[in-house]
Amino acid sequence: MEILTTILSLILFFIALGVLVSIHELGHLIAAKSFNVYCSDYSIGFGPKIFKHKRKNGETTFSIGLLPLGGYVSMYGEEGEAKDGVNIPRSRSLEGIKRWKRIIIMAAGIIMNFVLAYVIFFISAACFPNINNFYINVVGINDETNFKNHVKDENNDELSNELLTFFETNPALNVDVLTMEVLDSTGAVKTVSPQYYIINSSSVTYKGKSDYVLAFDVANFNYNDTDLAQYIRLFEGFTYTVGDDLPTNYQNVYHVVNNEIVPFNEGETLNLPLLNEDLSLKEVSLNSNDEIKALLTFRGERKENEEVNENKVNVTFKKDATNNFERIGFGPVVNYSYLGWDSFRVAGENWVESTTLISNAIIDLFSKSEAWNNVGGPIAIFTQTTTILSNSPFYVYLNSWGMISVNLALFNLLPFPGLDGWQILVEIVEGIVNGLYKLHKKIKGKSNKKEEVKENNENNNDKNKNVSEKEVITSINDDTLVKENNVSNEEHIVSEVKDDKVSINKNTTLVVGNNEESNQKEKIAYDDEWHIPQKIKNIMSTIGLVLLFALFFVIIIKDVIGLF
Repeated sequence: MEILTTILSLILFFIALGVLVSIHELGHLIAAKSFNVYCSDYSIGFGPKIFKHKRKNGETTFSIGLLPLGGYVSMYGEEGEAKDGVNIPRSRSLEGIKRWKRIIIMAAGIIMNFVLAYVIFFISAACFPNINNFYINVVGINDETNFKNHVKDENNDELSNELLTFFETNPALNVDVLTMEVLDSTGAVKTVSPQYYIINSSSVTYKGKSDYVLAFDVANFNYNDTDLAQYIRLFEGFTYTVGDDLPTNYQNVYHVVNNEIVPFNEGETLNLPLLNEDLSLKEVSLNSNDEIKALLTFRGERKENEEVNENKVNVTFKKDATNNFERIGFGPVVNYSYLGWDSFRVAGENWVESTTLISNAIIDLFSKSEAWNNVGGPIAIFTQTTTILSNSPFYVYLNSWGMISVNLALFNLLPFPGLDGWQILVEIVEGIVNGLYKLHKKIKGKSNKKEEVKENNENNNDKNKNVSEKEVITSINDDTLVKENNVSNEEHIVSEVKDDKVSINKNTTLVVGNNEESNQKEKIAYDDEWHIPQKIKNIMSTIGLVLLFALFFVIIIKDVIGLF
C-alpha cells in the first residue's frame, strides 16, 4: 500500500509541478502575444524533448522537456535577433514596444502563479469536504474489543456493561487536555500545544514510577488513522499545584474542553512535563514490550443545558515486539462538510495566509541563518507532499500545491539576476533614469526656446536666409517620417502627392507607408534612451543563473542527506 501511495504521489508530483511551470510560462506567452511580440518557442521542462509541435503557418514551437523543473518563452528582442534568419519587424520585438508593456510581460508569469494559487485554494474548498471540527482531544470508540482489553475502570477492573454502554451511546468523548506555555530565550511566550497535546492525567506509571506525563504528538498526526495509540509520547514530569509559583520558564497552564480554554481551579494538582535547556520536553525512550498505565479522565460530549458526564478510567499503552503501541481502539473525532459559497472567502484567506507566511520565510532567509534549514528543493517537496497525501484529506494535499504556487511567484519576484524580478527591476531603473533625463531635457529645452524666440525676433528680416545644409529626421506620426535637406525656417507647403510620396518643397520629402526607414523608427527611439549595457546585463544574468543552479544542487544534496 505504501509503495502504491508513493507511485501515485510521484505521478501527481510531476503533473502538479508541470502545471505550475506551464501556467507561469503561459502568462509570459499570453502577455507577449497580446502586445504582438514575436515568440519563437514555448517550452516546458529541460533535457531531451519528448514532445514538439508547431502549427502550420504558425510562428511558435511548443515543446515539452523530459524534466518539468522549469521552462521558458523565447521572445524576439531578448537576444537581439530572430532565429533561423526570419525577418521580423522591429515593432514585434521587446525593444520595439513601450516599457510598461515589457514590464507586464515580465510580471505576467508571477501574476499567473498567484491566480493559480487562488484557483487551487478555491477548488480545494469548493469541491472537497473540509474539516469543520477536528478534536484531537475528543475520542471516538471504533474497536470495542481492543478498547476493552486496554481500558479498565477506576479500580482497574473490567468496565461494566453500564460504562461500556456509556461509551457506545456517546461516541464523542473528551480526553482532558492541558496546554502549557513557556518562555523562550528571548522572553517570548511559546505554546507547547502546537507540537504536543499534553494529556491531563491523575497519574502515569512507567516501570514503577509515577512522575511522568503523556502527550499526543499532533505535529505528526495522521488524519486517516483511527487509533491514537501510535501518537502517544511519554515525558519526564513533576507535580504542580495550581496557585503555586511555576518553575523558571513556565508561564501558564490551562486546559481545553471542546475547543474552549478553561483555567484550572486553585489547589488542583497537575502533572507537567520537564523541560530541556532548549525548552523541548524531556521525552522518555521506550523499548519493545514496555507498558504505560495512565488514569485518564473521559468526559462526555458537552451539550447545551446538560451536565457533562465524566468517568475516570485506566488506560494501558503497551509496546509490542516491533516497538509499536498495540491498538487501543479509540481515535479522533473529525467532522467534514462542504463550504458552498463560503469557499470564496476560505480560498481568499488561504491565499493571504500563504502569501504572508512565505513572504516572512523569504525575509527570514536574509536575516536569520537558521531559516536556511527550512529550505528544500524538489526532493523535499516530494517527501512532504507524499506525507500529506498519506496522512491528510486530499484537499489538504491540494492546498500544499497552492502554497507552492505562491512560493514560485514570490521567488520569481526577487530582484536576483536570472529571475523575472531582476528584469522588472532593470526596466524600472532604466525608466526612472530616462524619465529624469527627459525632464532635464524638457526644462533645458524651454530655456533654449526662449532664447531662440528672442533671436528670431531680432533676425526677423533675415528669415529667408538659408541655413547651412543639414539632414533632419522628424517624426510625424507612428508610420511617417519627414526627411529634410537644406530646408529653411519657412513653413512647409505641400505641392505634390504622387506614388505614396508627398512633396513639400524641392528640398523636403514626406514618406508615407511601410518604408525601410520607417521600420527603423522604433530602433532609433530605443537607441536614443539610456540602457544598462547589454554586455553587463548578460554577465549579470549568467552569474545569477550559475549561482541559482549552484544553490539548487546544494539544496538537492541537503535533501538527499536529509532522507537518511
